[in-house]
Amino acid sequence: RAYVSTGLGIVVYDQDKYEVVENYLDLGLTGNSNTVPIYASTVLGDTLFAVAGNKVMYGILSPSINLSDFSNWSILTLSSQSRAIVAFGGKLYAELDSVVQVWDGQGWQVLYGSEFGSLQSLRVHNQHLVITCDRLITVIRPDNSKHEMRKNGSFYGLVDKQNNFWHTTGSYGLVNLRPDSTERYFFPNGPSTITSFDMINYNGALWVTAGGHNFEFVHTYNFEVYNVFSDNRWTRNPYIASDLVRIHDFTNMAKHPSQNRLFIGTHGKGVIEFEGDRPVNVYKEHNSSLTYFDNRANDSMYYTTGIAFDKAENLWVTNYAMDSALHVFTKERVWKGIRLPTIYTGELLVDNNNYKWMITPNPNFSNAALCVFDDNNTPLEDRDDRSKLLNSQNLNLPTNLIRCFTLTVNNEIWLGTDAGLLVIRNPRNVFGDFPGQSFGADRIIVEQGGTGAYLLGSEVIYALKKDGGGRIWAGTNTGAWLIDKNGTDIIRHYNAQNSPLPSDNVYKIGIDEITGEVFFGTDKGLFSVKEDATKPADLMGNLKIYPNPVRPNFSGDISIEGLVFDARVKITDVNGHLVYETISNGGKAIWNGLSLSGQRPVTGVYLVFAMDAKGEQTAMGKILFVR
Repeated sequence: RAYVSTGLGIVVYDQDKYEVVENYLDLGLTGNSNTVPIYASTVLGDTLFAVAGNKVMYGILSPSINLSDFSNWSILTLSSQSRAIVAFGGKLYAELDSVVQVWDGQGWQVLYGSEFGSLQSLRVHNQHLVITCDRLITVIRPDNSKHEMRKNGSFYGLVDKQNNFWHTTGSYGLVNLRPDSTERYFFPNGPSTITSFDMINYNGALWVTAGGHNFEFVHTYNFEVYNVFSDNRWTRNPYIASDLVRIHDFTNMAKHPSQNRLFIGTHGKGVIEFEGDRPVNVYKEHNSSLTYFDNRANDSMYYTTGIAFDKAENLWVTNYAMDSALHVFTKERVWKGIRLPTIYTGELLVDNNNYKWMITPNPNFSNAALCVFDDNNTPLEDRDDRSKLLNSQNLNLPTNLIRCFTLTVNNEIWLGTDAGLLVIRNPRNVFGDFPGQSFGADRIIVEQGGTGAYLLGSEVIYALKKDGGGRIWAGTNTGAWLIDKNGTDIIRHYNAQNSPLPSDNVYKIGIDEITGEVFFGTDKGLFSVKEDATKPADLMGNLKIYPNPVRPNFSGDISIEGLVFDARVKITDVNGHLVYETISNGGKAIWNGLSLSGQRPVTGVYLVFAMDAKGEQTAMGKILFVR
């Protein structure tokens, strides 16, 4: 029989008959019995012991005693924080008063106190008792000898039939400790943490930062730094040099427009410059214009909350809560700090006019939603600078709390707020340079059921990301939404109910420009889906078509890659009869393998013709189709 501890009591399961034979419920042990959760139970001799959080109970296992009756149970001892008990070597081992204690038939004795942390697991495996605490793992052998191992961050331990020891950890997965004291690590391939802050294609791979800050912009001390996804494999923190070990909360990233360099901002320790995949500089006060949050030399906090390159290859960095809240690192590698109308600067965006847009966190202090800055293409010259604060009054916003923004292919700025989605359609007129042209933020109105409605309504929008086809992905508290590039139609909606998305809270979005795979950062980890948009080519050459040939048993989509943005694609037979036509999403077009009439084409060679929107570039390919 198996005694299964549940939230309602104990369920007795007959393993030979595959059926439940008894229930020991309502074990409150009072005159008016009541349901209590049983966290663990064990059998020693003819007695069944159980722990219920605040007490250890026992009942005699005998055909003449009905343990379904709470009056046939007794209290062995009262306690606090009792959630584990096991019988081993004629003794009881249990968690009592938050520490591990042992009962020898006469009384309880403390085996391990609080100095080893809280108990994580207490189980018998292959005639060995394994006690796993926060900072100590103990294996007690059948002869009552002990083997103790000082390990941090373990959750569960066991001993297999070959006397190999295994334990699970939060950082190293499943660990196998062999008799010769060597260790092996086993873990599913993936990022080193469930947290993700920014995602960017760089050096032929997708880079994901793991740090962050809370809503009040306080650091989280996340030392997982970054992960790299390449060739369908994740590499965890691939380069940890001595000068990076103490750096935490890697956040925003920006890659150099023409060099193989990446700059990563941190929420606490400055800006890190990578050359290839190796860090070459850490920029702080001694080698840049960045300033830190306090004067404690051992814990100076450089809050770099936004980072982006402009058209002239100058790097711009926001320095939150500092007098110089914006900094530039010029193409000539000169740093300069810039004062703005606010010290509260967050995420940074550079538009097609070379204006620098910044979200202003803490709107209650700044009374603003955005700050925009124009250096007039002279980043080291102050006299021609101009800046402006935008808020719910002068920008027509429903709230000053903006969480994210993105730039569209039409040079519009989409804003994600706590009260829905808005768009600035003419950002070039923010300073009023074009009289007669309007400036402001508008709701996007779409048709739903024959009536007009706001696009995404009043959703809380955490993330906005443009894909290779110019479409916009929105991460919200109700999942991820794909919106067409004109903002007139919702193409897809993924949530926890209609997809494997682990959570409806989508905080971050990243896109692999090469494959079109879209990554969603949630509060329960990273999720990805293969999508149909890739980064467009600058010039069309040889088209990549796959699968090719298309065999009779293939029923999926046929991909045509190597296209420019919004390329028009026509597929004909060798006699020039049109079979199918479409427009590319970025650099990729999809053919479902059916003709315009919905029929599968006959066996033969089919021609693929591609042309850019202006009719200036063309490309051609062939597909062998077998029906």
